[in-house]
Amino acid sequence: MLRSLVGSEMCIRDRDATVVIEAKVRAASKEVPSAKGSAVCDPSASFWSTGTNSKEWIVLELEAACLLTQLRLVNKSVNEWEISVSLTNKAESYQRVRPRCDAPRKEVLIPVSHVPCRFVKVYCARGSPIALHHVEATGIPVQGLSKEILPLAYHLMPQLLAGCTSSLTMLRCAAEHLQPLASLLENELSPNGVEEAVLFLRLLVSEWSPILELIAPSQSSTQHVGMVSANFMNQAKPKAKHPSHCTMLPEVVIPLLRAAQTTTQLSRVTSMVASALQQADISSEEQAGLMALLYGCSVSNECCAAVAGSGRLPPVSVLALLGPGIRMLVSDEEDSATIGRRSLNLAVCLGAEARFADLLTSAESFLVSSSALQQSSLSLLLHFATTALRPISSRVPLYLDSCIELILDLLVSPPSPHQLPLVLLALRLMLLGAFDCCLDQFLAHKRAMLFVLHGLGPSLHQWTHAKIDSSLDLTNQATQAVEYLVRAVHNPNLIEQLAAKVGEGSIDGQAALLVLEPTLPLTELAWNPQGCWSQ
Repeated sequence: MLRSLVGSEMCIRDRDATVVIEAKVRAASKEVPSAKGSAVCDPSASFWSTGTNSKEWIVLELEAACLLTQLRLVNKSVNEWEISVSLTNKAESYQRVRPRCDAPRKEVLIPVSHVPCRFVKVYCARGSPIALHHVEATGIPVQGLSKEILPLAYHLMPQLLAGCTSSLTMLRCAAEHLQPLASLLENELSPNGVEEAVLFLRLLVSEWSPILELIAPSQSSTQHVGMVSANFMNQAKPKAKHPSHCTMLPEVVIPLLRAAQTTTQLSRVTSMVASALQQADISSEEQAGLMALLYGCSVSNECCAAVAGSGRLPPVSVLALLGPGIRMLVSDEEDSATIGRRSLNLAVCLGAEARFADLLTSAESFLVSSSALQQSSLSLLLHFATTALRPISSRVPLYLDSCIELILDLLVSPPSPHQLPLVLLALRLMLLGAFDCCLDQFLAHKRAMLFVLHGLGPSLHQWTHAKIDSSLDLTNQATQAVEYLVRAVHNPNLIEQLAAKVGEGSIDGQAALLVLEPTLPLTELAWNPQGCWSQ
């Protein structure tokens, strides 16, 4: 196929893409001190000469691989030559662009129809003596172009010759981004399968390219022929995209993207994630959170459908918070995998449902300057907001800091079976306004108030349900329990003393409540906290 392209007069209409490409001498069979080989790449120099009459050669290395369109040679005294080009400096890889023939002693232009090229070899069969003034290569630079990408270049050649700049852009991006992944993309880039893979490759190098930039380079990728060789090592190396750049394993990402290309909903989620990755100053944790969500959607059709259907993702800072949990999906341990599924469902629910928009905005602001413990408390609060607190989740942003403080202080150590339902009950009471007249006092003495919440649990629980569901009757006992709770908050010194006694076991919790309010009908207030939690 390469030979059929040689000698054609056709060229790309986008003239701006065709440039003179800098070159340096890679090797020469011989040179004389007064006419060194480097002269052929230096217009200000005179000429290169071997001082001999037959069978000499010189190899030029271009600054970048290219689609070669023209060679210009200024001959001094070579009588017969042969000119070949190659992407690699291996004898068997060179292809002739000018067969062995007489060499005119003048400037010679050799048209070349976009042959992939990095090295130019001029073989001088005869001369009197062998000497060249100048060699200049013109073409379209494609940094990173290598033999692995050639099937794609050949497939795109008709579009390139027709002036399709988008195809040229695709080829350049493919050479830059896909070459390090050539071994994984071997089937995609094979001559037999390249037509079916073009749409996939277009996505990889365009819409999905931000995801490719996260792929960890393989060890072999640092030595591929498309990279700048030692001849050009004095040039500055490109800077990394971001100082905190997360990396992903190519053997995970490429199959995931291949599946996305054939699945409409996963394709949409992939495009959403790629777009989010383009945000300025995105951290490695946020990148990892986005990729964790994408992986989760690839293994859960239900979650994928929810995200694709809503067209929304949670803020990247929230995904960074939930990402470690989502990544537990890959664990072989059932408990860890269960946490992974719950974290994924939470992320999807938060992003897919518009009702949580204000909560996410508040959470995003909170995460800007929060500690690790505060972030853990926020994660639990978000879980509550989508489950037990769902009917009143719209009120969570109004009490966000207070909710975090409550959870952080009461659950800072591994909670007992009784603590979680009491914390949840306290959150409900807070969000429903029970403590509006004494919120600061309640938060200051929240640990001491636990035995009061425990003792009044059934009535307080009935009050919260009646406030949430107006069809339920609000009993006098429930109202009295809330009033009693508020009076207890206003008596912090006594509460702290009684809580200490209850903690020591020197007094029963119900007896402590009678000290606070002798008329309280405790026999009607027996409560099973686990039962409340399950509700």
